[in-house]
Amino acid sequence: MKQVISEIQDPVEIGGIKINDAGEISRCAPDLPISFGFAWRGMTFDGEVAQANGALILRISTDVATVPFSAENTDRRQQLLSLLKASEAGPRRASIALSPNNRLVLLRDIELPRDAGLTATSLVSHAAIAVLESAPYLDLMAEQGVEPPRAAQGLSN
Repeated sequence: MKQVISEIQDPVEIGGIKINDAGEISRCAPDLPISFGFAWRGMTFDGEVAQANGALILRISTDVATVPFSAENTDRRQQLLSLLKASEAGPRRASIALSPNNRLVLLRDIELPRDAGLTATSLVSHAAIAVLESAPYLDLMAEQGVEPPRAAQGLSN
């Protein structure tokens, strides 16, 4: 009878183990991209970890507003597009982009450390950093009367 299940030490990387046909456990690279979601401040955020230019990049995004067409509300459209323009001029901790479906999207990319591995602790810590650094953008939008879509039922804050 086998006395040791595995020689793998904690922490285990997300998607970082595999079991071969003999039942032995070994490390492997995670299957990317890894996607997840969460709610914070009543908003739904999407997260994705992907490989880009040899680095692991965590991208956090959330829809912040739908930009109306000019015929629907010219003033509101100009207000939202001015927020988009202002974000392009400021420091680049986060950015606001206009999506193909006419939504303003808040984006924050963080390069994950190469040597630490992609653990649950690392992923949650960096996702928390991303949303906290995005808070000033959300605050500015709230001051301008922008109300983002509310988080879906079942996601916790």
